Amino acid sequence: MDKLSEKQVVNLINKEQLSINHVLNVDSFSDDFLEISTKDGQMCVEGANLKIEELRQDEGIIHIKGSINAIYYKAEKVKSKFLGGIFG
Repeated sequence: MDKLSEKQVVNLINKEQLSINHVLNVDSFSDDFLEISTKDGQMCVEGANLKIEELRQDEGIIHIKGSINAIYYKAEKVKSKFLGGIFG
């Protein structure tokens, strides 16, 4: 396996075409919001007129078209050490 295939690649062209690798699942989808499970965490895409052009689950690749305004990872919930000590 080469070094590039080990890393998540997010490729955005002109805020209109988005490709992402290491995709595990599409969790939520509408024409203005997309939530994706990836190897590196939950990723969200916000925009308008979003369309999944291609989803290759066997390869973990998704291609999205539309007006893309934001791409971000959802923050992981962090356990409080105090509460983790009481309840954990």
